[in-house]
Amino acid sequence: MKLKSLVWTLGLKPRVTTFGTKKISFSLEKDGEIEYAKWLHPKDYFVRFEQDYVDKLRQYIRSGDTVLDVGAHCGDFSLPLALAAGKQGAVIAWEPNPYVFKVLEQNARLNRNKTNILPVMAAVSPNDETLTFHYSDPGMINGGNFAGISKWIHGHPYKIEVPGRNMHRWINQNCPERISRISFVKVDTEGFDLEVLKTIESIIVAQNPIVHVEFYRHLNAEKRRALWSFLHDREYILFTTDSAYGVDPVDQVDLSDVMKWKHFDTIAFPRSSHFVPQSVAA
Repeated sequence: MKLKSLVWTLGLKPRVTTFGTKKISFSLEKDGEIEYAKWLHPKDYFVRFEQDYVDKLRQYIRSGDTVLDVGAHCGDFSLPLALAAGKQGAVIAWEPNPYVFKVLEQNARLNRNKTNILPVMAAVSPNDETLTFHYSDPGMINGGNFAGISKWIHGHPYKIEVPGRNMHRWINQNCPERISRISFVKVDTEGFDLEVLKTIESIIVAQNPIVHVEFYRHLNAEKRRALWSFLHDREYILFTTDSAYGVDPVDQVDLSDVMKWKHFDTIAFPRSSHFVPQSVAA
């Protein structure tokens, strides 16, 4: 833990600071003019994406598809996902942090002629409940549900209460017609990716979406093996992702590899997917 985090964890921390947004615009060769609400937190490093990134996502996401983005933050990944899914599709973007959710809402209102982002201010949870989330600094930029992890390890001294909702139940109640079109699931929840996936297990089995998850740095070997096994047991093959796009498969991840890297992202394909080399799928 950094010295500053240690001091703040001991209780000597500054008050929460809020930041506004600045709308920026850029142009893509095929998708045209794009608008984005950039959060003005000094540690929010939005990187303008290019057309080839959206095209890369379109290999996985068809126009009209539904995407689940859990841990959407400001919407920097929700936006290119939504461009890939198109106006007839949908990105259901989950973000429980109220400070960040205000920015996500702004981005959901932009580019409505090209995208359809449905923001949900909640954490994904097995039950509808109230959860305690911890964040790293007064601007409330990075954090999550660190239940079971000592505060002296995660070093996130700011805590807030957030709503937890069962994702499958929420979709059934609010947009059940979207379930049959779910083709891509992205989860980034600081170590709770497995718990999120379990809430939509029946969707994963029925729809076989591509799944993008992270193996969080503070997950122990047992929890990493459990995440890997959940997907493997449902006929998925996991790969590390490339550094350029973050969605291209690189190296296959076997059970023996889950502690190979301190922190890494994976993209998982159903074994029958044409994205899996035949030599691997066999």
